[in-house]
Amino acid sequence: MKKIAFCIFFFVFGIFSNAQSSLPKNVIDSLWRIWIDETEPDSIRFKAIADISRKGYFGVNNDSCSIFTQIHYDFALEHGFRKEMATAKITFGYISFNNEDFNSAIVHFLEALQLFTDLNYAKGISESAHRLGDSYVRLGEYDKAKEYWIMSLNINRKLNNFDRIGILSMSIGNLYFSWGEYITSRNYFFEAKAAFESSNNISEVNNIYSDIAATYFIQGDFDKSFEYWTKALDGNKEWGSMEVQAKILNNLGILSEARGNFTEAMSYFLRSLSIYEELELEYGIASTTQNVGMIYHNLSDYDNALLYYLRSLKIKEVLVNDVDLATSLIGIGQIFIELEDLEQAQYYFERSKELCEANGNKRSLAQSLSSIGSIYSLQRLFKKSLDYSMKSLEIREEIEDKQGVSQSLNEIGTALFNLGDYVGALEFHLISLQIGLQIGAISEIRSAVIALFKNHLKIKNIPEAFKYLSMLRRLRGTDLANNYFVLAEHEKEKYFSDIEIDFGRYYDFTLFYHTQFPQT
Repeated sequence: MKKIAFCIFFFVFGIFSNAQSSLPKNVIDSLWRIWIDETEPDSIRFKAIADISRKGYFGVNNDSCSIFTQIHYDFALEHGFRKEMATAKITFGYISFNNEDFNSAIVHFLEALQLFTDLNYAKGISESAHRLGDSYVRLGEYDKAKEYWIMSLNINRKLNNFDRIGILSMSIGNLYFSWGEYITSRNYFFEAKAAFESSNNISEVNNIYSDIAATYFIQGDFDKSFEYWTKALDGNKEWGSMEVQAKILNNLGILSEARGNFTEAMSYFLRSLSIYEELELEYGIASTTQNVGMIYHNLSDYDNALLYYLRSLKIKEVLVNDVDLATSLIGIGQIFIELEDLEQAQYYFERSKELCEANGNKRSLAQSLSSIGSIYSLQRLFKKSLDYSMKSLEIREEIEDKQGVSQSLNEIGTALFNLGDYVGALEFHLISLQIGLQIGAISEIRSAVIALFKNHLKIKNIPEAFKYLSMLRRLRGTDLANNYFVLAEHEKEKYFSDIEIDFGRYYDFTLFYHTQFPQT
């Protein structure tokens, strides 16, 4: 019987030994000889057959990998080697995952997890749970992914496996980031940073700097986000890839835009775009062209803005990336507001809203609601506008988007002003201004200052009105304020009675609030 089995082994090996492999043929031959040598210890033989499967054929010839893994599993099953059965199941899971059959991968990883759990083998439990998390996240079952990743992370903390701690903490942090839980996300990113530092993985330390910066940016701490993105950029110039540098340059551009420094933002975006075009990375080109369009939009160059927005949209529609697609739709809708085509604008905003509701992108959903509210405001349907602004504020407070909160507060104040509630409007605009000043968001500061000037003008509080007018003048050192208008300083009484300026229009619609996520 052993002789028959021996012949079968050689027959199978003869078929596959010349198949495409990651290992040289002489190495494969040597491993196979170890496997069929019954005088070798079982542990050595199993390692040899596992190396043939994983190192020799996985990823380059999965059919061959599957054949050798089956040999591994069958022999382990016949002799009751449960640890080796679990190891083979892990390899089957890898093959299914590599073939994008994630449901099948989950079945294999769950069977491996059960076997390793019965054996109380911590390293195997950790590996199985880690790969289960990877599989569930590809199916969009994020709670399940988090459950298994945390299981694996807790084991690796006990094992002091720093690289694995770093990878898992980074993955969990990105999940919380997508859910808008930025403090929790940042805590995991810092744990990943410490783990990668302990394993001297400098490349990943630099990458995690960028993730940390993104959490600070969303929460409005622009100084911290600049600090960590600069660290990431400096580190990646030495250790990282051009693609990573392009992402960081894009993020620094988003930060500069939020501060109202449009010239600086455009410089970052164009440098990022140049790298993405050189690398022919469509997703990066789509994201960065969207941002270049945003700068042209804020500079009132609507032809170029629409050109870049549509280029971005065309790429995103091919990529089928609903999250990024929503931001392009919002940008195009804003252009149609400027062109006074409200029907087209509403079409794009509603389409963005539907996408965001389907994919759970809360930040872009809030901006979609805000944009729809702006349509109703232009149509003088201020109660509807107020309703959408309140919904937008609720989401932005939930995800702790401070710049977005400031914007929504301004919108609510404007709606109340137009409904005749001047005291309520003042309250919302003041809070908006305080947040804008706290985070250094020049766009929100400017909007609040203009609104407060208008409010005090309306209630005939002339000294207060000119306090805010003076503040507006001091903002003229930024690109944003340089784009605004100059008010006469003489004949103030006559100015108020004779000159009519639609400050509501300037407040609501001269600015395009950025909706881009930083790239992580």
